[in-house]
Amino acid sequence: MTPEQFIKTSKRIYGHKHWKAMLARDIGVHHTTIHRLAARRQDVPGPYEVALLAMLQNHIRQLEINRAARSLLRQRKGKLMPLPKRKPRTPRPAKPIGVDGEPR
Repeated sequence: MTPEQFIKTSKRIYGHKHWKAMLARDIGVHHTTIHRLAARRQDVPGPYEVALLAMLQNHIRQLEINRAARSLLRQRKGKLMPLPKRKPRTPRPAKPIGVDGEPR
């Protein structure tokens, strides 16, 4: 696995923000180790690759389970129930502005 694939897979699991810290926490290493793996020119070592691919598979399965659970929540007696209607947002009244431009 190249460092680019390592970064892409990690961001797919954890999102774009703080992925290094979350991955380090789940693997059990210091966050600088993850930074070094992402910045190196060589391939990522095997144990890190295996751990990351296992986490990716777990993430994909968890998404499938959540999708199926949401589908089952909408079913009743074999029929698909419609989603509940949302209440429309009521607009907030505008704040009156004083002479100096500040709210009263």
